[in-house]
Amino acid sequence: MLRIVKQLQREKCDCGREHTLTIREIILESGAIYKLKNVLEKVELDGNACIICDRNTDVAAASAVSQVLNSEEKVVLDFPEVHADEKSTQFVLDQMGTPDYLIAVGAGTIHDITRYCAHERGIPFISIPTAPSVDGFVSTVCAMTFRGAKVTTPGIAPIAVIADTDIFADAPKQLIASGVGDILGKYTALSDWRIAHLVTGEYLCEKVYGVMEQALHEAVSAIDDVARGKHSACEKLMYALLLSGVAMQMIGNSRPASGAEHHMSHLWETAVINPPIDALHGEKVGVATALVSQVYHGIGVGKSIVPRDYHPLSDEEIDRIFKNTAEDIRRENGRDMLLDVDVDAIAQHYDEIKKIIAKIPQPQEIREMLGKVGAPQTLSDLGLSDDILEDTKKYSPYIRRRLTLMRLKKLFDVAN
Repeated sequence: MLRIVKQLQREKCDCGREHTLTIREIILESGAIYKLKNVLEKVELDGNACIICDRNTDVAAASAVSQVLNSEEKVVLDFPEVHADEKSTQFVLDQMGTPDYLIAVGAGTIHDITRYCAHERGIPFISIPTAPSVDGFVSTVCAMTFRGAKVTTPGIAPIAVIADTDIFADAPKQLIASGVGDILGKYTALSDWRIAHLVTGEYLCEKVYGVMEQALHEAVSAIDDVARGKHSACEKLMYALLLSGVAMQMIGNSRPASGAEHHMSHLWETAVINPPIDALHGEKVGVATALVSQVYHGIGVGKSIVPRDYHPLSDEEIDRIFKNTAEDIRRENGRDMLLDVDVDAIAQHYDEIKKIIAKIPQPQEIREMLGKVGAPQTLSDLGLSDDILEDTKKYSPYIRRRLTLMRLKKLFDVAN
């Protein structure tokens, strides 16, 4: 995997930009944790380490990591439920002492807590993922819940990733299914990126895009074997998730991996149009991907684009819908980006847009893939009512200042 990363990280890419990457070593194989000391030498890390884990990942991997390091410095988040919030981060900061670096042993939540604390202390960290559940292991930002609201805060990316197949392939099935949902979301995320590039000229790196497409297809081809618990298939899933994170690092934002499907997931997380739900990130993304696919395929069967009047959301509507997050939504959106989009450009590229949409699996295909690994397939599977569907489609595009086809469709109707 590191070979592909180094190929992408050239001094000057064909896209005209210089891609930067802070991660220096990635090992993805059986028995990887037993190469930990070699990795530390390669990335020139020495001194005292502190392992961050929860009670489950302590048993699954952290104890073995302690043995490899011959160190007992460890903070175990032994809570009934561990969240990336003020309680967890303060607990770690209070308990960790003064280590030279941290080691995150866990899934997405443990990594967000660790990267936040590493950033606060100004020290590096090593990633040891225990489940192929999300693509955020090498993220440079933290997805946190502070004062009950979902926020993105500065963090640091790991200096190295050590993904041991023997550990993450035996993760709980729900976590593995979450990873499948997150990967399936790349179908719509990549389509959104390509369409925005066509319509507005938004920057797109063809090499990063191509590598992401290949990783997506390889992971999808392994879903049947992931469902059977085959380690080699789970390794392909982890490979795709890690590469997705690397792509985001190299582009400098989440554009290669996050589109309309993530906006729906984030809207549900704010619990402004629905009650709070206790679902994993990838579970929500998987369900949202099927919903976005249905909308996009509806756009893809028309004969032409018909412009329609568009009016940005009023302050009154923003307050009514987004409630306590209204100010965040106003800050995020600023001047409504659709006011600067030429509808004629959408019509001009409509045939190309339809070809892009055709590459997205139909919603039923997406649900079948989710079903194979036991992931939620519908809103009701997440504990949500179908009554929120229209509001989800209408308001989720405003969650992030990012152009997606879901947002663009507010400018036009499709003539059949």
